[in-house]
Amino acid sequence: MTQLSAAATAMDSISVDPLVALIGLPADQLRLFVIWILQFPVGYFLHFSIHGAFQRHCVNLLLGLLGMSYFYGADMMHVFFMGMGSYLIMAVLPRDKSYLFVCVYAFSYLSVSHIHAVLYHFGSYDLDITTNTMLLTLRLIALAFSFSDGGKDPKELTDRQKQMMVKELPSVLEMLSYTFFVQ
Repeated sequence: MTQLSAAATAMDSISVDPLVALIGLPADQLRLFVIWILQFPVGYFLHFSIHGAFQRHCVNLLLGLLGMSYFYGADMMHVFFMGMGSYLIMAVLPRDKSYLFVCVYAFSYLSVSHIHAVLYHFGSYDLDITTNTMLLTLRLIALAFSFSDGGKDPKELTDRQKQMMVKELPSVLEMLSYTFFVQ
């Protein structure tokens, strides 16, 4: 089970605990609902108030860190390790082969996380970090394929690949923003 930070526990006492007592649903499900509801005003704010790529990446990273800290506590470090591990693979290995290694790395990390959950939390129902890392695995693999496509001759690519290709390796800020912010 996820250990929440003091700030998350304080936020739970305001937003989730009264609803748990009233409705009777588990706290993690209500916490997910609170985050889902907060995405609407956050999306509105981002659309109309934050301009410029650097500012948007900084705000997205901050909001992603806050949201994951609230929902997953210290387990959000798994998101960091998956994202930065994939980033290092794309930065160090040859561009045309890096997507294969990102696939192996991301699926291996996810598999180990699932095996850990089965061994230590079998039979319980928790929305743990594996909920997020399943989606993150797919996003990282899609990024790795798009990055690989960015190094190919455009004549070899389909129209969809041309649309989605990433020509340059993202900066660390862009990668962290992409990794942590899910809306």
